[in-house]
Amino acid sequence: MLGNGIVRALPWAAAAAILTTSGVVNASGFSAARFGGERGNPTESNPSTLYYNPAGIGFSTGTNVLIDVTTAFRSATADRPTSAIDNQNPFPDDAAKNAAALDANSGKGTLSNTIVSPMIGVTTDFGLDIPLKAGAAFYVPFGGQAVWDKNDAADPQFPGAEDGSQRWYTIDGTIRTLAFTAGAAYYIEPARLSIGLSGNVYLNTIETLRARNSDGSDDLEVGGSLKEGRSLISVNSTDFGMGAGVLWEAWRRKAWVGLSYQTRPNFTGKMELDGTLENYLGAAQPNKADVILTSSLPDVLRLGIRVRPKFRYEFRLFGDYTRWSAMDQQCLVDASISDLDSACEVNADGSFTNPDADTGKVIQNLSRKWNDAFGVRVGGSYWISKDLEVQLGGGYDSNAIPDEALDAALMDMDKFTATLGVVYQATEMIGLGVVATNVFYLERDTTDSAGNNDLVLPSRQPGNQAIYSQNIFVLNTNVSLTF
Repeated sequence: MLGNGIVRALPWAAAAAILTTSGVVNASGFSAARFGGERGNPTESNPSTLYYNPAGIGFSTGTNVLIDVTTAFRSATADRPTSAIDNQNPFPDDAAKNAAALDANSGKGTLSNTIVSPMIGVTTDFGLDIPLKAGAAFYVPFGGQAVWDKNDAADPQFPGAEDGSQRWYTIDGTIRTLAFTAGAAYYIEPARLSIGLSGNVYLNTIETLRARNSDGSDDLEVGGSLKEGRSLISVNSTDFGMGAGVLWEAWRRKAWVGLSYQTRPNFTGKMELDGTLENYLGAAQPNKADVILTSSLPDVLRLGIRVRPKFRYEFRLFGDYTRWSAMDQQCLVDASISDLDSACEVNADGSFTNPDADTGKVIQNLSRKWNDAFGVRVGGSYWISKDLEVQLGGGYDSNAIPDEALDAALMDMDKFTATLGVVYQATEMIGLGVVATNVFYLERDTTDSAGNNDLVLPSRQPGNQAIYSQNIFVLNTNVSLTF
């Protein structure tokens, strides 16, 4: 049944990978907001500030269009030790098969992916001499996509191993939030202060193909038959949020201070994604069910200062505080469940809090228990001429995921960034920019930590202990138009 399951599930996963455009996981958690390059911060006035700080457009004039394409080149590894395997001696009467089974369930999974993410924004003063400005934008604030490499050296007696040791958490997956934003800002000229407000529509998608057993283990066989199966989930939701901010010109034409806040989706952060789950588990018949996946996204506070004391020089300092503690769990249930909140409430060991909950319809609880995270960046610009700007930047983003919750599907580490960019004002109307950023992730070793295999059902998962590493190189190319 494993082979049939893979054959039937992969076309769906491949279609998802081809037809969807994903964000780039290169800030805390799976934040992907790098559009705008060095000019994507809460002190600017270009259309990207509809997300970073809607007050920024209050300082704009005319009609402005920004088209930004982020191309990311991501490499990652997840090296699973044999100590993470549930059964250390699955075939005690066959030493050779026992060793082969341990090899099939451990080792290094790898990926090397290229991801493209677009952003387009428009702002206008309506051609009128009024203090009110407005705009709209489309972008990808959260998300990532991964297709893990095949293991060509996998032992054919354990066919599931061809999908890599990380397969218990991900083989091929997308988690993505598309955002549509409309905003307005009012500029108070005597105070040199702009106040902005925006409304966001979020289109959320999660599509994941992974290895799975019904008991949450990573056993390959039972009673001489293949046990390892496959699970394919495809769910979506539409959610709403708001943004607000202020931008103050503290020193006329020389210094700006910006502060902004983005709410959680639906203000609580809780989202219910509807869709389907296809299971191909061991010898059982394949089945497809309507499901709901609960998930969460954070709220974000941003603060920045930009100073341009001389025509040729500018300095920037900005940062964010992202409340990833909103991501406490992801709970997958049958769509017919009556009381979702009660059914998904669990104890510290992963067991149900409410013994009367409709447990038969709770398929899985994924324990996250993430932490709040922050990032800070510094940068500067030098104008070689009035039309040619060179940008430099560097920064740090903290890790949101504790050791016991880190897995190959959602990876995060402490990270440092280094940026080099060039912006050329080709004409009075057209500006061109290219910004290169490398995100250096610090390796994480969770092999000695408690893992998801220490939990009980419905939260129990295969061991997620591993050595994780990744690197992302990001290239922002953008065109700005002013009318």
